[in-house]
Amino acid sequence: MDSWFTVEQIDQDTFVISEYRHWEETHCYLLCGTKRAILIDTGLGVSNIREVIDGLTKLPVTVITTHVHWDHIGGHKYFQGVPQMILHDEDCIDLGNRKLVVIHTPGHSPGHCCFYEADRKYLYSGDLIYSGCLDAFYPSTNPQEFWKSVRKIQSLKISRILPGHHHLSIPVTIIDKIETAFHNLSNEGKLKQGNGIFSYEGFQIHI
Repeated sequence: MDSWFTVEQIDQDTFVISEYRHWEETHCYLLCGTKRAILIDTGLGVSNIREVIDGLTKLPVTVITTHVHWDHIGGHKYFQGVPQMILHDEDCIDLGNRKLVVIHTPGHSPGHCCFYEADRKYLYSGDLIYSGCLDAFYPSTNPQEFWKSVRKIQSLKISRILPGHHHLSIPVTIIDKIETAFHNLSNEGKLKQGNGIFSYEGFQIHI
C-alpha cells in the first residue's frame, strides 16, 4: 500500500484515508454499501488514492465532493466516476442498504456540502467543522453564511463527526462551541472579513 496514505477503519464498511504527511492532514472517506461505494473527496493528489481504494473494495466507486478546493479534489484525476452533476440540499444518495443525505452548508465555499448518514448518525463535515483553523477570510468565503451553516447542522442527531482535516476524534460538542463563537463575534460586530484570527478551545476562526 502507498506509504503516503494512512488507512483507518471507522466501522465494518467505512474507511478514512488520511494524508498525515502533509501539514493539512486531509481526510477522505470510503463508504461501502451493498450495491456501490461512495468516496467523499480525493485529497491532495500527491499520490494515487485510486490504488488505495481498489485495495479496500471491489464495488463500483462514485466520487462526491464536499467542496472544490484543491486539497479535496486533487485525486479526482484518478477516477472515472466523478458525478457530472450538481448535488442539491437534501438529495439522498443510495449505496444499497445505506443512505447518505446531502446538506448544503455554504460559508467556507459557496458550494460546500456536508454529508449526513442518519442511520449511523455520522456527519461528514468537510471544512465546516474540525479541530483547527476554520477559514472564512478569503474572497470566496462568507462568515455570515458559515455561521448559518453551523446553525443548520445543530438540528441533526450526530454521534460522530468525520472531519476534512486534522484530528479524527473530536467531540460532537464542538459544533455548539463553534456556533457560540460565531454568535459572540457577531454580537461584538467582528464577524466581518479582515478582523483576523480568533482562538478558542480546540479551534480557531479566521475571518
